[in-house]
Amino acid sequence: MRVPQPALWSPDSPALYDVDLLLKDATGTEVDRVRTYAGFRKIDIEDGMCRLNGKPFFVLSALDQGYWPDSLYTPATDDGQRGDVEWAKRYGLNSIRKHQIVPEPRFLYWCDRLGLTVWGEMPDWGMGVQPPEPFLRQWLACMRRDRNHPCIITWVPTNEHKSPNDDGEIAGRLAVVKATRELDPTLPVIDTSGYCHTETDICDLHVNPPDGVACHKWWQDWRQSIAETGNFMCYPETPAYCKGFHHEGQPVIFSETGNWRISELPPMGLWTPYGYGPIPTVKEYLERYRDFFVALTAERDCAGFSYVQLYDVEGEVNGYLTYDRKPKVAPEAIRAIHAEGLRRRAAQP
Repeated sequence: MRVPQPALWSPDSPALYDVDLLLKDATGTEVDRVRTYAGFRKIDIEDGMCRLNGKPFFVLSALDQGYWPDSLYTPATDDGQRGDVEWAKRYGLNSIRKHQIVPEPRFLYWCDRLGLTVWGEMPDWGMGVQPPEPFLRQWLACMRRDRNHPCIITWVPTNEHKSPNDDGEIAGRLAVVKATRELDPTLPVIDTSGYCHTETDICDLHVNPPDGVACHKWWQDWRQSIAETGNFMCYPETPAYCKGFHHEGQPVIFSETGNWRISELPPMGLWTPYGYGPIPTVKEYLERYRDFFVALTAERDCAGFSYVQLYDVEGEVNGYLTYDRKPKVAPEAIRAIHAEGLRRRAAQP
């Protein structure tokens, strides 16, 4: 079936087509009917940048761990899931990193409808994938369920595997990447988020420079080290790439960064507060946020970021929102910082 000159799906214009699938018998009598929807969009990579529908797509994202204060991993209402998507968009994000959880189908539905891209991830908690078969049985089933959502733009089967020299683990990771690409050859695949990459379409890194000056210094060191060795020590004793692999021009995205907590806003309940800093006040937080993210967005070699995180989770007091989804920092202030960074990026020669 072909659609002439289809309206393309994007976060700015989440165009969807309603589809009715009819099953008829030999006499033409309708036996069954299913209503669904489809969106037209293309994801590819060119010159170290992700592209959406042929245009550069700078990833403006935040971590979303899928927790709820009253029900943990079970959303209490569908409105709550829609609300999380709406909050992300109010904060000026075009993407979300659904972290260590396979999202509810209704969450992906709202991302499709409202326009928010998603990295599809599998909970693995840093466990190994050797042998890969038990992991793949579950991962590929999740992919089959979700692969037709237009909002999903990247597959991330594993997270933070710290085994740069383990031949068996490297082989298992390569098998997972191969199987993921075979099931869905249309989307980029990140072998493991954070570091110790093997074959990967995006080099995503978990790094936390404390401010704008440190951010620029990080990128200077990155460029020098990649030019000299093809690799980079981006975490204490943890390289960006495993042995035998090196950076080959893939987009570089800070997929966990920021992570600051605000001292004057403690966590809900009796949790011990966790987060970098700490930063004493909301005012100082916004100053730090602007200093860092304007610098990061303006870096030409940076293809995007995912801030940690959209909302607080128990003791992790580093969200834009509290655990019960109340704004700690004004959405318009964060959105303006993102817009400023993109303007400065566009103005560069």
